[in-house]
Amino acid sequence: MKAREDVEQLKKSWKYDPLWDIECTEGFEEYYDELLAYRNEIEAEEKKEWDAKLLQRSIELGVEGNIKL
Repeated sequence: MKAREDVEQLKKSWKYDPLWDIECTEGFEEYYDELLAYRNEIEAEEKKEWDAKLLQRSIELGVEGNIKL
């Protein structure tokens, strides 16, 4: 079993460079559910931020009603 510090370090590394499905990281199988929840949470936050930026930009351009979020 990996130490809690290893799991937290993995999360930090993944957040900096999220090019893989963190929950599938070899050696961290026992943390699958936690890591999947973490990835889903971060991706949802990023989508929310992106949608807010997109909405703001569409307002600036005067095309707010043409953007589907």
